[in-house]
Amino acid sequence: MPNRKISPSIPRILYSCSTLIVITWLILSGTGKFYNDKGEENNVGQGDIVYIPPNEKHGIDNLGKDNFVFICLVPYLKNKS
Repeated sequence: MPNRKISPSIPRILYSCSTLIVITWLILSGTGKFYNDKGEENNVGQGDIVYIPPNEKHGIDNLGKDNFVFICLVPYLKNKS
């Protein structure tokens, strides 16, 4: 999956991935505030790993002046047909 970049000017957006798997973000650069639909918020930065449970609505605010960059890791599930 390619890098994702969030510029400082992007407003807060809560979104969800319809999936039955855990999504993992690896933060490459910048500082941000990760949040979910349960009202939880955590500051994250370079080197942090964020685990997102299946179907959780979530988002990120860029807290810095530069791009917030992360990789979204989604496990490959081999079809057993």
